[in-house]
Amino acid sequence: MKENNTVNIRTSLTVTAATISEAHFVSTLYIQNKDTLKTENISLNGWKKLLSAKDPDEKHFLIYNGDIPVAYMKINGLLNSKQAWISMLFVSKDFQRQGIGTFAIEYAEKHVREMGFDTLCIQTDVNNISAINCYLKSGYQIYENKSKIKFRKTL
Repeated sequence: MKENNTVNIRTSLTVTAATISEAHFVSTLYIQNKDTLKTENISLNGWKKLLSAKDPDEKHFLIYNGDIPVAYMKINGLLNSKQAWISMLFVSKDFQRQGIGTFAIEYAEKHVREMGFDTLCIQTDVNNISAINCYLKSGYQIYENKSKIKFRKTL
C-alpha cells in the first residue's frame, strides 16, 4: 500500500511585518519573480528604502514556512477609507502552487477588515494565469480587463 506523504504546508505558515532587516530575503524572492511581475527593477538598496520608509499608506509582510521566508506581500491604500490594495504579492519559486498565495490573500483580507476596510483590490498582468486563477478562486471579481486585470472583493 502506497503511503500518502502529502503535507498541508498552510499549517506551518506565519506572517510577520517585513522590515529593513529582511530586505535581502524580499530582494531574493523578487528576483525569482521579476519576469512574471513585469515591474521596474528594484535593487537591494531599493528594497531597504521601501521597507524602512514608514509610509502610513502601506504595510509590508513576509510569509514564512517555519523559518524560511517563502512570500512577500505589500498592502497599500491604507489612508483610503473604503478599499485597500494588495499591490504586490510573490511567492518563492520553490513554494509556488502550494496554497501560499491564497494564504497571503486570506491574511490580507482579515488584516484590512480589522482596519475597517470593506473592499480589497488586486491587479495582475493579463498573461499571469496562475495569479488570475488564484484571485478568482479566492472570490475576487474582475472589474477592469485591459493591459492589467483588476479584481475586487467585498469583505
